[in-house]
Amino acid sequence: MMRSLSILLIVFALSGFVYSADKKEEARKVHDMLRQAQQKRYGGKEDQTKAIEVARAVIGANAATTKDKIEAFDVILYVQRRNRNSRELISLGKELRALFPGDASIDRKATYNLVDTYWDQGKKESLEAALPEIRDFIERNPNEKEMLMEANLKLSRFCNRMRLGADGHSAALAAFELSKNENKDLAASALWEMQEAAKWMKDDNKALEALRLMIKPEFIDNLRADHQHGRRRRYADVLLATKNGEELRTYFSERLKVEENTGYSQEWAWLIGDSYRKEENWGKAVEAFDKVFIDHPAVHNYWKDAQTGIADAYEKMEKWQDALGAQHVLLDVADNRWSIENGVRKIAELMTRIDGNIDRANAYLQFHISGPAGPDNKPGSEDDLKNPAADLPYTVSEARRKSFAQAQAGLGDNARACEHRAWMAMYSGQPKEALRIFSLAFLRATGQDSATYAYYVAVTGIRTVDGHEHNLKNILLYMLQGPAGKDMKAGTEDDLKSPFGPYASMLAKDTDWLPGVNNEGRADLKRLGGSLLKLIRENRSDGALCKEAAYAVRRLYEFGPVYEGEDVGKWALEVMKNIKDDRLLESFAKVGQTCVSRKDYSLGQSLAFWEMVGAEGSDIGMSDYLKRVRKGYLESLSRRLKNADLVPRLKLYKEPKKPEPKKAEQKKPDKKKAEKKK
Repeated sequence: MMRSLSILLIVFALSGFVYSADKKEEARKVHDMLRQAQQKRYGGKEDQTKAIEVARAVIGANAATTKDKIEAFDVILYVQRRNRNSRELISLGKELRALFPGDASIDRKATYNLVDTYWDQGKKESLEAALPEIRDFIERNPNEKEMLMEANLKLSRFCNRMRLGADGHSAALAAFELSKNENKDLAASALWEMQEAAKWMKDDNKALEALRLMIKPEFIDNLRADHQHGRRRRYADVLLATKNGEELRTYFSERLKVEENTGYSQEWAWLIGDSYRKEENWGKAVEAFDKVFIDHPAVHNYWKDAQTGIADAYEKMEKWQDALGAQHVLLDVADNRWSIENGVRKIAELMTRIDGNIDRANAYLQFHISGPAGPDNKPGSEDDLKNPAADLPYTVSEARRKSFAQAQAGLGDNARACEHRAWMAMYSGQPKEALRIFSLAFLRATGQDSATYAYYVAVTGIRTVDGHEHNLKNILLYMLQGPAGKDMKAGTEDDLKSPFGPYASMLAKDTDWLPGVNNEGRADLKRLGGSLLKLIRENRSDGALCKEAAYAVRRLYEFGPVYEGEDVGKWALEVMKNIKDDRLLESFAKVGQTCVSRKDYSLGQSLAFWEMVGAEGSDIGMSDYLKRVRKGYLESLSRRLKNADLVPRLKLYKEPKKPEPKKAEQKKPDKKKAEKKK
């Protein structure tokens, strides 16, 4: 009996072992299938189809755990999201939620997948379909505090996108109240959605309530710098809209003491000036706007806005001469047709106010309409014109000029530093000095910056020195094509004559490139340039060395023609053959572009170099990256320089009509009296 019982127990134990072994084997198969699906989801179409098929098998397997099934769903979701298959994603969200009823975390995953898909679709009906899904999720999970924070925040974003301001505000407020002591980052996002909702409600006071909380260190300090800036700028805009100028000045004056970003600091200073302008406190506005220049000379982002504010304030105060001088600066820095036309009109308008008649204003307008050659467009004829604004003063504070002078030393020596110096000269009322420095920036420029600085040389520099726009089209055409013209071949019919003769004394000289370096030092630099080029040729396979040497050569050429010998453009093309590294190719392309001669102040040879880079049959295996670099350069030339007819469209003032004297009224004859007399 005992022996039979023992045998029976052994049989039962063995059967359990077999069952356990089978279960482990099934689990192992499920895990293998899951790994296979996870690997294939990154492949092509066939692999993705296989990944979905295997993931489906995992979901249906008895041995698959909840974790396995969720990971399998993730595979399918990834594939369908990668293929932007919205219909399948929506179906998957509903299927996942139905498969695990009552599980809050899976409910969250499924619902968020569903509503995020609706969000990506962006259609009105999709957004409307998402709202009940989120609201139902909130009702299903009343005790899941963390989920309620996220869900209410998501609900507010959907409402705001649909411009349902009141609903968006209440959802964001709920998210904030739940998260303000638990999750500061989420609370900060909720505050942002609250002010966004208030914007759609057109309720600046509600927006201000949210933003006053938003700018507190506990909510704003953890955000990225650009996001912090965006929130502070929105706070300032609402303060201006609600006429809370004093609050704005208090907050941003404190920010100026700690702000490390020079661009942001200058913006805060401009906002302080703008707050005075909104209050019509014109004297304070002038002082504050001038501080944008005086206290922030390192960047010029807000200089034009500040100068506009100064000119407007003087006009509002009826200080017409000061307004005229401030407007003169604005016309000098104008760089497109609209701003040139607007600047000329404003100066003409101020002239009429000062003179009490339209004579000088009309002479000024006619000068811009016809140019110095006059209406017949023939220089040297009787109708030639002089610029009535040739001696027009500039309204520029001495403090501004002093600040600019002190800041010069720390600006650096490359093309961008030269550009900034040129703007300093423009905003100081020194157009000839600005032209010289813009031309130096052009000579040092590389890549797409070349076209930008060519444009500034002509449109900002030469136009201001001339006092009119009638030479610009020819100058810009020459700067684009060079003396060889459009066909890039010297001695053909389309050759162009240099227009720079009258400006030769104002353009950068060879000595400007290397100030303080004598002829012996220049010779040393030329030898250094040649040695670097030789080093690159002999060590072409050493990418790191070539890259550093290429940068050094280009940097040398930024300071002038320090290498004499073979055509550096053609040499750069030769070196570029068989180089595979995109960044190294770009470095050599910039060497070739920068090193071609610019003694004639044109981009003709630079353009020819890029044409050689892209020539059909070239031995250079030009990568897509280098093609994009070349395309960007050629497009920037076309955009900046080709369509440059900037002569403003203006009309002369008309003399006001004098009222005609009233004629004496003639009485009509009385017929009855006439009959009686008869």
